[in-house]
Amino acid sequence: MSFSVLCLVINSLIFTSYGAIQQLNVTGLVAAVFSPFTVNNTLNFSKVPEQAKFLNQTGVSYAFIAGTTGESVSLSQQEREKLLEAWINIAPTYSIKVIAHVGANCLEESRQLVAHALSLNSPNLVAFAAMSTSFFKPATVKKYIYSIPFILAQFLHFVFYKRSRH
Repeated sequence: MSFSVLCLVINSLIFTSYGAIQQLNVTGLVAAVFSPFTVNNTLNFSKVPEQAKFLNQTGVSYAFIAGTTGESVSLSQQEREKLLEAWINIAPTYSIKVIAHVGANCLEESRQLVAHALSLNSPNLVAFAAMSTSFFKPATVKKYIYSIPFILAQFLHFVFYKRSRH
């Protein structure tokens, strides 16, 4: 199941039924940014401003952090939080909007990632996205949808990314 199809189904079947979520209308390019590492395989936060500057110079409007490049499964929750903080801090300088990937194998960790992101109180944080758990994958999209309210129940005022079908 692809990420975009999953998000489309989640937004249209669950979140619009609550009436609290509004669709994020993405205009411009979205880059799934590679997490910068040192030669010792630790996060290199000093590279984030260079990445943001490059995105800005090349016309990219959105940075998708720790998302579909696959590093999220290699990073600890604390590393993911610090990486998001680095992007949130530099995003206003380069007019970058941030989509935070909050998917994790532990749904409680996903909730904590959402709570941390919202605690940063940044207007540049415009949406969340989440992949399903990777070991015990839900058998159907409908079964996966049942996990999303657990992740976002206390945050239903925020946007969950949906890619349009055209």
